[in-house]
Amino acid sequence: MWRELAPGDRVTVFAWRDLVWQLGSGELRQDTTRTPDREPAVRLAVGLTLLVVGAVFLRGAGWLHRRRATRATDTPTAQVVVVMAATLVAAAGAATAATVTDTVWLALLLAAAGCTAVGTATVLLLRGLARRRTA
Repeated sequence: MWRELAPGDRVTVFAWRDLVWQLGSGELRQDTTRTPDREPAVRLAVGLTLLVVGAVFLRGAGWLHRRRATRATDTPTAQVVVVMAATLVAAAGAATAATVTDTVWLALLLAAAGCTAVGTATVLLLRGLARRRTA
């Protein structure tokens, strides 16, 4: 690109978070030696994963408190295992959504859709197990 430019030509500098990663002039483009890293995507993935796990922990704490307050019988193992597996799947989906996309709103949308799908599947599975156990 430098051979094509003359003194006084306008050059566009592409920067991301104070890091110049490309120079351009019209249709000409030239990458610099440094490129933007994936640190923000990793932070978003970790944040979404912790958000999903934290929400499930809060839901589980409320469920456990309600069961103890009503002196309910012991919890079947399947209820605990299914919820733990669903949490891992939802957290993995949220982390994947954050690392695959570059836009925050799309990552949040994909994580919410994945959590909704996993939550619905979990409820249906637990209801099916409860019907089978009482029948």
